[in-house]
Amino acid sequence: MLISRAITSAIIASLKNRDLVQVAATSGSGLSTLLSGLVERSPFGRGILIRGSLPRAAAELVAASESAALVAVDDADESLFALALGLSATRPADAGGPRFVLGRRRRPAASARPLQTGGRAPAAGAPDDKDYEDDGAGESIALDPLSLFEAGPGSLKKHWFRGGLPGAYFAADDASAMDYLQGYAGRLADELASRRSDGPRRADALALLAAVAAGQGRAFNASAAAVELGATAPTVERFVRRLQALGLIRYLNAWPTAAARSRPRLYLRDQGLAHALLGARSASDAILHGHEAAVSWQAYAVEQAAAAIDARDTLDAPLPASASAPRPELYYAESPDGAALDLILARGGRPLACAVFKRFPSQAAPRGAGNLADRLGVGRRFVVCPEGRPRPLTRGFVELGLARFIELAAGW
Repeated sequence: MLISRAITSAIIASLKNRDLVQVAATSGSGLSTLLSGLVERSPFGRGILIRGSLPRAAAELVAASESAALVAVDDADESLFALALGLSATRPADAGGPRFVLGRRRRPAASARPLQTGGRAPAAGAPDDKDYEDDGAGESIALDPLSLFEAGPGSLKKHWFRGGLPGAYFAADDASAMDYLQGYAGRLADELASRRSDGPRRADALALLAAVAAGQGRAFNASAAAVELGATAPTVERFVRRLQALGLIRYLNAWPTAAARSRPRLYLRDQGLAHALLGARSASDAILHGHEAAVSWQAYAVEQAAAAIDARDTLDAPLPASASAPRPELYYAESPDGAALDLILARGGRPLACAVFKRFPSQAAPRGAGNLADRLGVGRRFVVCPEGRPRPLTRGFVELGLARFIELAAGW
């Protein structure tokens, strides 16, 4: 299945050495379909899929473990995890016990207070997704929306506009995809809205989601959003923190030099959701012309490069140049005069390469980008367009298409 190609390979590879694997999933990313397909095609022997909640699911799990080689649990809770852990300890797979795959949907962190309460948000870019962390007993694998690597480079335009949530990507047409995503945004708003009568309502949560979509590509200004929405800055900060816990946003930190601005850029990880929140109905919609389209393309390219790097250790992903090399760190850089490098890949504090993302080919590198790359000591420089062809530009930049760029990024 398309949505499980890379992730299934990662699960199977992990289960060869472990009895227990957790799959942390963004809501709507196809967890149920993934687990169903894994059970049907289990390479280990008879597989059983369990849906439901305790106590019935617990009894089924215990019974299934006597006859199944693979047990997959859809949306497992802590009790099911503890039960699977105990069964794995008493009856390991190499002694005839089953292997377990526990699917767990990302949810706002338990430590996140209701939206209207006080308190500080975490430092921008700091991970706050502890709802499904691996505790050392097995391995945790993230199932995020379908990436361009999985969908294939020929689907770039469709994937950029609709995003990677299967319900949108596989919709009959663009309008149906946007309908699905607007419904998805509504469900998010229901989950993120305050349960207290004096807190933000569903409409407020939708407005905050739209503000995040409109503010992509720059440091999110919680104070400005709060004034516009009639909320408080801490309320908005906590809302963004909860989006991060759900795996819906990515922070891109600034390169740590005096020449770069210090505040992280914020991006929605799925541009289909961003387009729906902005009110687009098709890729030719006027709302996606000019600045909005340029920022959306930048956000999309950053996410696909990051996804390719994250997936490089799976069986089907491009292999790194050195299996022992740590994954590249991702940054951006922007000088006070507005010159920017949209993405910098670095390792050990040294830049490996940089990229500027443009929607259309050009004859020269963007003004100022070469000077900034010189100051930061970046040797490999790229201007990345949707379907750019490899050719040299000015100031040491090379034009590339996105598919080729993420292939290179996954190999550094």
